[in-house]
Amino acid sequence: MGCGLGKSEPLLKKCHKAISAALLIQRWYRQHVARLEMRRRCTWNIFQSIEYAGEQDQVKLCNYFGFLMDHFTPASSERNLISHIFRKNEICLDTEWERYFCSKSIEVTKSYTGPHLTFPMTFCGVSKLVEAFKHKEQLHARYVLQLLGETWRLLRTFPNISHVIACHPKSITICGDLHGHLEDLLLIFYKKGLPSSDKPCVFNGDFVGRGRNSLEILLTLFGFLLVYPNDVHLNRGTHEDHIVNLRYGFTKEVLGKCRVHGKKILKLLQMIFSWLPLATVIDNKVLIVHGGISDTTDLDKIAGVDRQRVRWLQG
Repeated sequence: MGCGLGKSEPLLKKCHKAISAALLIQRWYRQHVARLEMRRRCTWNIFQSIEYAGEQDQVKLCNYFGFLMDHFTPASSERNLISHIFRKNEICLDTEWERYFCSKSIEVTKSYTGPHLTFPMTFCGVSKLVEAFKHKEQLHARYVLQLLGETWRLLRTFPNISHVIACHPKSITICGDLHGHLEDLLLIFYKKGLPSSDKPCVFNGDFVGRGRNSLEILLTLFGFLLVYPNDVHLNRGTHEDHIVNLRYGFTKEVLGKCRVHGKKILKLLQMIFSWLPLATVIDNKVLIVHGGISDTTDLDKIAGVDRQRVRWLQG
């Protein structure tokens, strides 16, 4: 037995060294992972600070020029004239939009190979639209204006807060911050299926900006909204805003893709953004809103906001 114990001592030493080495490697690996996580968190915090600071700079600049317009108009008569012009434009936008945004005079040439839409929109039509965008095809300006015009008409009938009742067999997909990344939206459709009465969805703002396919995302979401107005819900985000669009690329994207009618489309989109609902409530329990809330948030006040008059962000 003594000989056996003597022979096992080198083996025990080897095992001890192996365990020590394993513990050393494990300790090093954990420290490495911890450092990577700290770098990731610091990088994310820096990115958020820069992002929010950039948006707030645009809001402050807008508020500054608004202050100048309100307080440095030389004479009251001129101020009244300016306000009268703005009121007149508002009336024109509400009652004569069909004349200004009329798409019937826009000819669809034979060389156009993209999707052809018919109205009112159908599930088949919006499905073809999704397939066309998947294959990098663009929608003709005539159909863009028609789809946006129908969307504007529909949104005007919606309240500020959309109320949804969740049925037990159904699941509600909630998605935020697509930011012009069509691939992300297509991935959601692939995993969850296309929106329908059996597959309700809430898209919580920031549809546009940064990505290259903001217009395609809007047209897709608006198409499903027209087909399923009670099951597809769109909240307004911080990027559904004229001032922010100038900074984050959406304005440039629209003007690049729709060179002839881009300005009309942008103007109509600005109107649509101002009519997007502000929040969605599910079963009177779950509040979905883009941005922060506090313990003093009053849904009754939000429901009473004259949202179409807020054409850009107010800081």
